[in-house]
Amino acid sequence: FFFQLILPQTLEMTSIVTKHLLDSASQQGYKLVFTAASRNIGPIQEALTPFMSKFGEGARFLEIGSGSGQHIAQLASSFPNITFQPTDIEPSYLSSVKGYKEEKDLANILEPVVLNCDKKWIEENGSSLRDVLEPSSFDIVFCSNVIHITPWSICEGMVQASSSFLKKGGNFILYGPFAVDGVLEPESNQLFDKRLREKNAEYGVRDVRDVEREAKKCNLELSHIIDMPSNNKLVVFSKTTNDVFVNASTTEEE
Repeated sequence: FFFQLILPQTLEMTSIVTKHLLDSASQQGYKLVFTAASRNIGPIQEALTPFMSKFGEGARFLEIGSGSGQHIAQLASSFPNITFQPTDIEPSYLSSVKGYKEEKDLANILEPVVLNCDKKWIEENGSSLRDVLEPSSFDIVFCSNVIHITPWSICEGMVQASSSFLKKGGNFILYGPFAVDGVLEPESNQLFDKRLREKNAEYGVRDVRDVEREAKKCNLELSHIIDMPSNNKLVVFSKTTNDVFVNASTTEEE
């Protein structure tokens, strides 16, 4: 049973910061600071605003892989009418999210939850998932800079879980570097992809079309590909049905 509420205790830096995020990080008290998150939160918020603004009072936003918590803290400050659910699998990150929540006194950020998006785990633990994060209860599921630094099975599981969590008409939104139709540009992204694959053969910049194929299996339709600064993209999918939980072989209707 991998899903659980976690009450963060102490904050410790781990090798995951450099090994998996390939990013620089520092500690400020009990909070982590990722330089990439500091740099990209402005453009991300601007791009997310049209999607977030269409939901009224009581809307719910799930972040998969909340990392330091910088993104969710900024968004929660800017959208007080939305309730935010942070998740991650790394305890030090969950502690950092808690630190940002407490520092800014953000009542619209819920307690962080440990969330494993591995495809095999998702398929084997669907009922446990429902017990912790209510199906069809979120308006937006957002994930930033994760699927290129994890195995493909994480992307598959994330798509399935997001379809389960979202209400009909809700949005699954990914941010990060992407190829489109087999084309990865510019050269800096090609070098980044090469570096990732040298570190781990299961990592690498994903093609939007590969993600789209997985999403279609789970009733998520691609609606927007938005170019972002630093050669990144915001990729937006919309949920088309009222399904409760989706996997490769079954669709359960409400």
